[in-house]
Amino acid sequence: MKMQPWLKNLLSALLIIVVGFILFNAAFLFAVIVNRFAMLAGVGFFWHYLNLIIVVILYILIARSPKIPVLVKACLLSWPLIVATVEAGILM
Repeated sequence: MKMQPWLKNLLSALLIIVVGFILFNAAFLFAVIVNRFAMLAGVGFFWHYLNLIIVVILYILIARSPKIPVLVKACLLSWPLIVATVEAGILM
């Protein structure tokens, strides 16, 4: 039986939401790791910018790969968006 287009779209949206929530939590764990290394290096408050730059570079490297399906790229897009939004909120 072939999956209906609306059901496929609904499952894709739910997958993006679930993976986005998991990446939201992972973004905070990654920020803690970057913070610890930045404090050891004496970077200070600029670790927020460092965290954002690292996440964006990682996303660009992942998104440029032609072997990764579009749905996975869409799920991973939530990670830099979340980090940028949180960092902007912290810095305001």
